[in-house]
Amino acid sequence: MLRGRGEVGVRATEAYLQTLARLAGEVRLLFLMVYRRELRANLQLWAAAGYALVTQHRYRRARRWLSDYRARKPEAWMMINVIAATQACGRDAEADAAVDFAAALPDAENEPSVTLWRAFRAALAGDPKPALELAEPKEPTGFQQYLRKVGLAVAVSVDAAPPSAEAFREARRLLAEARGTFGGARMGRPQRRMHARAVARVGRARGGAIGFLWRVARHLVK
Repeated sequence: MLRGRGEVGVRATEAYLQTLARLAGEVRLLFLMVYRRELRANLQLWAAAGYALVTQHRYRRARRWLSDYRARKPEAWMMINVIAATQACGRDAEADAAVDFAAALPDAENEPSVTLWRAFRAALAGDPKPALELAEPKEPTGFQQYLRKVGLAVAVSVDAAPPSAEAFREARRLLAEARGTFGGARMGRPQRRMHARAVARVGRARGGAIGFLWRVARHLVK
């Protein structure tokens, strides 16, 4: 542990944690247990350890590790792992609260993923405007592409008043495109939970027997 060497030591430890994220779980978890106090005493190392846990899909551990984010002064990028961990654990209310917290941070506008997650959250709550305003900018890549499309799918649905078959078709197309951003690979747990929430909201927005049956069918084949 190099924290005693000042900023250089913190950066070296942070880089080491990023390396651990790609190693076997036993090695990583042993390091986190041995140096738990030191890692939690520094904001950057606390965040790097959370990143390592999320990268290794240890979502429950990550959720516990990052649960004290309100008592800290995290940067917006650090909140991405908080949101991912809570969403992966099916803690929707916690994930939404983390999104709201992240969106209120001073540097939130500099983190595209926070902006996209906020738009998805707003669409789920019935406000399509943030997601619809993100429809025109340059296409983001990777996970941001998924976030954009799944948020837009919900927004298109809730924006239709009254519900229309055309909006329902467009929402389903966008959901399919969102899933397609993973190139046929299975979505991770955070994305699967987000997708389930989006499907439920789109189905409710369509309403009637069609919306209900489609929602049930998507649940059965996920």
